Amino acid sequence: MSRCLFILSTHTEKRKSVLKRIVVQFHWQIRGLLVTRRFYRVISKLRHGEKCVGDSTDIIIDGFPRSGNTFAVTAFKYAQRRDVNVSSHIHAPIEIITAVKRNIPAIVLVRDPEDAAISFMIMLAQNVSAEAALKYYIRFYEALLPFESQFVTCSFETTTANFGAAIEAVNDRCGSEFSVFDHTEENVNSCFDIIDREYREWRGEIRELNVSRPSDSRKDLKEQLRKAVRDPRIKDVHDRAYNVYNTFLKFSEQTSTAGVR
Repeated sequence: MSRCLFILSTHTEKRKSVLKRIVVQFHWQIRGLLVTRRFYRVISKLRHGEKCVGDSTDIIIDGFPRSGNTFAVTAFKYAQRRDVNVSSHIHAPIEIITAVKRNIPAIVLVRDPEDAAISFMIMLAQNVSAEAALKYYIRFYEALLPFESQFVTCSFETTTANFGAAIEAVNDRCGSEFSVFDHTEENVNSCFDIIDREYREWRGEIRELNVSRPSDSRKDLKEQLRKAVRDPRIKDVHDRAYNVYNTFLKFSEQTSTAGVR
């Protein structure tokens, strides 16, 4: 009898797992189709409130999920000598497009598509396929291409090693006077402490697989998922993601030296 109950319980858990994967996958596929549309801003307002671009927004800092968004926003705020209203973590191109049309300073973060997709899959407990993650990446950045001259592009490497250059580039482009982040080990660790504290307030405890800072606990899983991202059956999607990424890398070259594109 106990064996039968165990088998029944196992099957039930498997069905729940499959159903969850289907729901999450569907959610992000639909979201990927909508985030470039103007009416998605209505949904964003309902979900994110004041985090969305508005009349009081000083700057928007955003990119594909897991592209250094949390560190960039934390470092930016840490450097300022006054309260600033930063729009972030909407992960919708339409918010960035809205900002640049209103002449609001904007930093677009971009990360290697394999690394971004893998980290994104881990964040969602692998309930999104590598193909779906890469397709969302493509839609996100392709929607921004027509506006590239109106925002500062910041690569993941610059975000994690010299984010102050991105702030300088914004100041040069927009005539703003944001304080520049001094990318010292001490300041970076202070930002990580802030990220950990805010994560605990949100989740109650640190989950190393999800917290938005470097963690060795994700290393092995990342290498396993890299095989899925490099699956020959999705080579066309993989290559298209890299074509978009390489285009944005060209935009970011001058940002790394705080020049104006």
